[in-house]
Amino acid sequence: MHRSYDLWIAYMENRLPEAEREEAERHLYVCDDCLALYLRVVDQQSVAWEEERAKAVTAEVMDTIQSQGQYSGGSKRQMQRERRGRLIHYTVAASLTLLLMSSGVFQQLMSYTESWRNAYEVADQQKVPNAERVMKHATSLLEGWMKRASHN
Repeated sequence: MHRSYDLWIAYMENRLPEAEREEAERHLYVCDDCLALYLRVVDQQSVAWEEERAKAVTAEVMDTIQSQGQYSGGSKRQMQRERRGRLIHYTVAASLTLLLMSSGVFQQLMSYTESWRNAYEVADQQKVPNAERVMKHATSLLEGWMKRASHN
């Protein structure tokens, strides 16, 4: 005997008595049709739950903002000023970016960084490792002492 859509909703919402719940679970193991129906209920319920949760979170955020005084519905004039200020800042930033890009400033910066990197790579390749420098210095000191010792 197949279970109904409403039974699976009650199962999902944990509204069934324990005995009926266990019987429904056992039925899922043997009936592919009810398993398919149950999975459809799960999908629909999860979407509905996500929508409810999103609404609740939105309401909570708006309450917090209003309680902190960051958004009190403000006057239209104040909101227009804020919006205009953001628009001006965005326009200035975009204009400067376009100006610098068209003048080639960014291109020159990239060429400078490339030449600096090449110069450092050459310097690193020519650099004698510290251990080798120490060994050469120690060897020259020992040779100098040995020459002095042989002259005495």
